[in-house]
Amino acid sequence: MLSRHETVRTIELNKLEKIGVIESAAHWLILREIRNQFAHDYPTDRETQAVMLNKAFSMTASLLDTLAGVQHFVEPYLSGGPEGGGLDGMSDNTDA
Repeated sequence: MLSRHETVRTIELNKLEKIGVIESAAHWLILREIRNQFAHDYPTDRETQAVMLNKAFSMTASLLDTLAGVQHFVEPYLSGGPEGGGLDGMSDNTDA
């Protein structure tokens, strides 16, 4: 069973996918897992290091595409926000 935090994260990722900010929620989770491997795993053998680096390198184009999608989405908000819009419109009140 997913924790409340994981459930909220999944809901938010699905929203971002639906409005086209990210390619897919599942793909985001793959990128996140690779990031976590670099942040938390410190392999000492060169073969494992090479596998991790090659996996990350193979995802470079996808990561840059994701960054471009996020930048495209936030740009209007950073320049004063779209007419009548705002980031508040993105979130649902899940506590109600």
